[in-house]
Amino acid sequence: MPTQFVIADVSPDLIMDIAKVLSQSPYPLSKEDVARSLEDRYKSSYVFIALTQSIQLGLANKQKDLFISSEKYRDLIKRSEKLQLYLSFRAALQEFPPFLLYADFISKGYSPENAATMIRGILKIESPRDKVERALRLWGMYAQLITIDPQSGRLSIPEAEQGLPSEYVKNLLKAL
Repeated sequence: MPTQFVIADVSPDLIMDIAKVLSQSPYPLSKEDVARSLEDRYKSSYVFIALTQSIQLGLANKQKDLFISSEKYRDLIKRSEKLQLYLSFRAALQEFPPFLLYADFISKGYSPENAATMIRGILKIESPRDKVERALRLWGMYAQLITIDPQSGRLSIPEAEQGLPSEYVKNLLKAL
């Protein structure tokens, strides 16, 4: 059965704060434990949504009703300062099929709205188009994979303009 992608309009900062909490914990945490760790800045309902997104991005794993840091990113996240967390997010985003398709459509001249609409159809994403577009755009900007031209407001993918790395292309093909 193909993966059912979820794209929630959640802050990349929160996603990475969750990843940081999980990477620092010596044992699995419940969703309530994670929410308690971040309660000074986020409502628990928002943390629960972002926790699901963290799993989809491969930054966290769920074991029964408990959550742990992804083995793949744990050490990098654990060692990272807050301002460096975008690097782990960037690595995870570059393996996330909805983002790969979004970046591909943007780099080929499609509007962000058209890109989000096509992704929703291709990958059967239930989230509304405007939430999909906003999330992918903000995540891409946080990860420094997307830039916005200050004059025109047009999005661009600098890596695509330099020629796509072979790993990026492989992941894009897997997404299709």
